[in-house]
Amino acid sequence: MRLTRPSDYAIRLMMQLAARPGHASDVATLCREGGIPTAYGAKVVQALARAGLVVTARGARGGVRLSRLPQGISLLEVVEAVEGPTLFTRCMLWPGECPDPGRCALHPVLDGLRRAVTEYLGGISVAQLAALHRQAEQDDGARQGLDPLAGAASG
Repeated sequence: MRLTRPSDYAIRLMMQLAARPGHASDVATLCREGGIPTAYGAKVVQALARAGLVVTARGARGGVRLSRLPQGISLLEVVEAVEGPTLFTRCMLWPGECPDPGRCALHPVLDGLRRAVTEYLGGISVAQLAALHRQAEQDDGARQGLDPLAGAASG
């Protein structure tokens, strides 16, 4: 499964904001730091604001900040803010709406998958993901600082 670009960008932006809770950041800086095209990032921020996940303010002291603590925002909320609650809702066997969901062989499979993914994403907070990201960055930094030959048996 692959997340769409809007979901990817929304998650990146939310992780950046989680790293600075309570502080507003300008969209251009967030996008530059996150490797997100600014125009695209601005649209994602608008979607996150419509969903009530971020608060935006204009002016010298303006910017974007989380609307609540990152521990209280799930990845499911972030993805649904930009995608809508559309995970596996379109029939793959028929164009458009399924003519008979009760007899469609694929619907029970997709319903189970939808429930599993929804439960999983709903159980992970933006704070948890940001902490995992920080840990991965620290681990990567530690690995880069190590001498690859250190600890090797000398011959």
